[in-house]
Amino acid sequence: MPSPTALSFDPSGKHLLSVSNGMLRIYRADDLVLEHEAPLPGGPNPNENGTIVVVPGQNAVVVYAGTATFWDPATAQQTAPPLPLQDEAANAKARPGHPGQIFVYGARTAALWDLRSRKAIETFHSDFYPGTPAIDPSGSFVAMVNGVVSGVVLLDLNENRMLPTMPASMNILHGIDGDYLFGESTLDFQVWHWPDHKLVTDVKLGDQSLTRAVADGKLILDTRPGPQPSVPLDGTAWMRHLCGLNDRDFTPAEKTRLPAGADQTRPCS
Repeated sequence: MPSPTALSFDPSGKHLLSVSNGMLRIYRADDLVLEHEAPLPGGPNPNENGTIVVVPGQNAVVVYAGTATFWDPATAQQTAPPLPLQDEAANAKARPGHPGQIFVYGARTAALWDLRSRKAIETFHSDFYPGTPAIDPSGSFVAMVNGVVSGVVLLDLNENRMLPTMPASMNILHGIDGDYLFGESTLDFQVWHWPDHKLVTDVKLGDQSLTRAVADGKLILDTRPGPQPSVPLDGTAWMRHLCGLNDRDFTPAEKTRLPAGADQTRPCS
C-alpha cells in the first residue's frame, strides 16, 4: 500500500483504513485487498498526516486538514457532512469512556468535541508541543507537553479547565495511570505523581529505538510486534510477580551481603 501517515482497523476488525497524501483507502483486513478509496477534504498535502479515530459500534472518523469526516468502512460512504475544526493542523484521539467525543489537538489549541452535536465542548489555548497527548483511561484528564515553557500541561476534561503547568521536563508522554504520569526526555524515563507535581523516580534508558506505552495497567517497554515485555503498575501485582521469582530463603552467600541488622527471613514469607 502507499506509505500511510495514519493507519487503523475499523471497529469490526474486518477492514484496515489508511490515510496517505489526501486519500482514504480501505483494505480488506484478511488479505489487504484494496476495496475502496476516496479523496479527503484539503487534497494532497505532504505536510498533513491525518488521524483515524474509531469507536466500538460506530463508524470511523478521519481528521485531515482541519476537517473531520465520517465514514462507513464497509461502503466508503460518508455518514455525515464534513465537520470543520478550529485548528487547521489538528490531530485527534478518542476520549475513553465517552463515545461520540474526540480530543482534537494542534500547535496552539486543543479542544474537546462532541460529534453528535457537532460542537466544541471546550477549547484550551497554550503553546502545545506537537506530540501525542496522554489521556487517562477514564477520559478525565489529558497531559500535553508545553512547547515553549518546559513543563507538562494537564487538562481536566470533566471540569473543562486547565490545571497549573507541571514542571516536568519531558518531550514524550507514554501515558497516565491513576495519579501517575509516565514520560521521557531523551532516554530519561520519568514517573510523576501529577496531582502533587512530584517526580517519583527516573531511570536512564539505553535504547531510543523502542516505543513505550502505558496501557491496561502495565508499562509496555516495547510496542513493536512480537513479545511485549511489561511491568505491572499495580504494586500488589508487581510484588506477586517479584515473589514468583524470589520466593525462597536467602542463600548463605546472599546473607553475607545483607546490611548489618537486615531481616534475614524469607522475602515473601
